[in-house]
Amino acid sequence: MKKIALLILTLEDKGGTKILLELAKKLALWADVSIILPQGYNKTSYEIPEHVKIIEIKTPFKRKNAAYLYFLLRVIFYLKTFDIIVASFFPTAYPAFFASKIYKKKAFYFVQLVETVYGGLLDLFCHISYKLLPIITTNAFLEKEMKERSAQVVCTVTIGPQKIFLEYPQRNEIKYDLVYFARKEPWKNLNDFLEFLKKYESPLSIAVISQDQSLFEKIKKENSLNRIDFFKPESILEIIEIIDSSKLLLSTSLVEGFSLPPLEAMSRGKPVILYPSGGPEVYAKHYFNALFYKNIDQLIEAVEKLLKDKKLYEELSQNAYKTAKMFPLEDELEKISSFLKER
Repeated sequence: MKKIALLILTLEDKGGTKILLELAKKLALWADVSIILPQGYNKTSYEIPEHVKIIEIKTPFKRKNAAYLYFLLRVIFYLKTFDIIVASFFPTAYPAFFASKIYKKKAFYFVQLVETVYGGLLDLFCHISYKLLPIITTNAFLEKEMKERSAQVVCTVTIGPQKIFLEYPQRNEIKYDLVYFARKEPWKNLNDFLEFLKKYESPLSIAVISQDQSLFEKIKKENSLNRIDFFKPESILEIIEIIDSSKLLLSTSLVEGFSLPPLEAMSRGKPVILYPSGGPEVYAKHYFNALFYKNIDQLIEAVEKLLKDKKLYEELSQNAYKTAKMFPLEDELEKISSFLKER
């Protein structure tokens, strides 16, 4: 049985973690799979798939960046016994590359985002990482972006929602006008959401999903007119129920590789409002299954249209569900599994 190592710096409740765990689940059907990360950075509430091992490497450092650097150096020695190494965030491409050369192993870089969003030297190291290993990408947008950076793309799929999002019984009770996934990273552009709250003149009911309590507090301070409920879901079913109880989803991200929340909302028949951020434009089409905005005035107009125009809402809702059905996650990840199995 082949041994596969998946390298990651942290497991958190994010779309990228969800994809990685589902990929590990697929690979575990024919391989001995280990997810390797620094000790103390397994912070996800998502279920770890059966037969997938979690290896946490001890680090003497409490500061995150120091712990990461120690891990990146130390993990090279752990990779000697693995047949295939898969890096999943640009710093992990470096130990994967060196291990592949030292131990003559096969290594790949699983790219879910164009990660040159940090600035300075980090962007340089990120750019270099794309040239170190053969690349597996999660949609046509990322494939194009990688090729423009002279990367060797060897496998491309189109990531979509998990089948449970398409198959779970629909909940009809609507409590919220919209649902919003709040994240602290600058490119997630929380400021657009906060500005929207200030400028939208009619009271709304809003569901905010986040794993970061500080974001809840920040949103509370900026909100005076709207009814906002905050959620920290611990399961996929909780996320489905929150989406089902909302009329539409808002995404303010400035840059995305594919972005799962809009697709998950579409799989429940919910239209989405998005800033044009790259990856989502593979599946989201203006006035077909989504509305795009480029400034706050356009965002306000888009929300008003979908809340008031029932015909437009129903049309986008039906098209959203049809779109989501085209790319079930499990089927797309099976393509990656088959690719790696043949290596």
